[in-house]
Amino acid sequence: MVLDLLPYKQNKKGRLSTKWEFMRYAHFGVSLSLVLISWFFFEYRPTGMGNSELVLLAVGNMFYYTSAIILAFALKDNRAFCKYLCPITVILKLTSRLSLLKIEGDKNTCTQCGKCTKNCPMDINILEYVKQGKRVLSTECIFCLTCTTVCSENILDATFKLDIGGKELIIRQ
Repeated sequence: MVLDLLPYKQNKKGRLSTKWEFMRYAHFGVSLSLVLISWFFFEYRPTGMGNSELVLLAVGNMFYYTSAIILAFALKDNRAFCKYLCPITVILKLTSRLSLLKIEGDKNTCTQCGKCTKNCPMDINILEYVKQGKRVLSTECIFCLTCTTVCSENILDATFKLDIGGKELIIRQ
């Protein structure tokens, strides 16, 4: 929610190259390593929430918010942290491939105005999915439903089907 309060509602240029997205995997690896080192080598086993756990939680959250805000201003994109640095998306990308609930559009009634793609906060080329007659199979979709609300033809809707992810159609710089 904090990121939505920042001034850059929509990235105008699209995503950076895919090598920037590698940072999320590195961040996930470092975070997981810290937990495993604390657990196995230092035998850290918290039993309750003490002062040291509270301080670690606060410092960790401040690091996340600070890095998210710095990235948003540097890249002029509120969702830059989600796209390039968030370690949670490493796990979510795996599970979203199997998601039954995805966005679908009717290619026969689509006017191809492009509002859905232009307003997608994750830079997904929704119009291309619709043109191909496919559901939005991108693992980057956060299911915010912005595309469904900006569609002037009301052809986009959430559908419940079984299909396993496909090619990522992302707008790049």
